[in-house]
Amino acid sequence: MPRFYTVKQFCAAYPMGRTRLYELISQGKIDAVKDGPRTLIPAESAEAWAASLPRFKSAAANAQPQA
Repeated sequence: MPRFYTVKQFCAAYPMGRTRLYELISQGKIDAVKDGPRTLIPAESAEAWAASLPRFKSAAANAQPQA
């Protein structure tokens, strides 16, 4: 596993576009560092963000059984 993701690598690993990634960075939900002109995402930040996402619950799983 990489220690840092480039923007391109992050967008491939966590399927999203660059615009959405930069929105998450500006909202403070994902950390980023600069190495000259390159923006890098620490792997720990990427994993923490992914772990913080809400779990999907389908409507069928929440449905009450009918009597």
